[in-house]
Amino acid sequence: MTEVYHPNSSDSAVLWPQALDVGEHIHRALVDGRFQTYVWWYIRRSHCPMREDGQISKRGADMAHFAKWVRPGYSRMTATGNPQSNACISAFKSGSGIVIVAINENTSPVDPVFTIRDTGSATASTWLTSASANLDLYNDFAISGGTFNAQLTPRAVVPRLTPTAYRPRRAAVELARVFKAVASGEAASAVILVAEEVLDVMQRVNVPRGRAGSTPAGACPAPEPRP
Repeated sequence: MTEVYHPNSSDSAVLWPQALDVGEHIHRALVDGRFQTYVWWYIRRSHCPMREDGQISKRGADMAHFAKWVRPGYSRMTATGNPQSNACISAFKSGSGIVIVAINENTSPVDPVFTIRDTGSATASTWLTSASANLDLYNDFAISGGTFNAQLTPRAVVPRLTPTAYRPRRAAVELARVFKAVASGEAASAVILVAEEVLDVMQRVNVPRGRAGSTPAGACPAPEPRP
């Protein structure tokens, strides 16, 4: 295993739309390369997911569209990876939970039609990262007969969910609080980030969700076999 950073270490991680390259790079790694793990190096730098002031960067927001919703236990599903030029789609499933990450690098909107086989009616909640948004709750789309149309904002990343809540064990939550309280300095930044992510997962339990969690398990095609 090795680690990467993309596309370079010279540009600021807050530049947009340059930061979209990170989302596409993760997509290519998971879909084309069939990676099982994507490891970034470093965590806290001017060109990295966390800025020097400890806030998430645009590159970090792109990464979070995968990391925050494609949780342990999810497997990648078969999906049309490039429905249109400069648009990337990947899909992941765990039980009845489905995550679709859509990346639009075009300067104009893209209007793909999403179809989830053997699925009835539901609601897909969406979050957006763009020039003016960082993981912002965007809107909901109605799914009818397993199909919905969703316009992709120009130069943006949007995940669409049929969520299944991920809850860390209580011991992990308490340990995260301890780490966040006592860790300090550059060497501890990665530990702090992990601690904040665990705590953030607990906070996300109250994030508004669509009703698609009621979709029966097995409603979507089986995940692709991994090499």
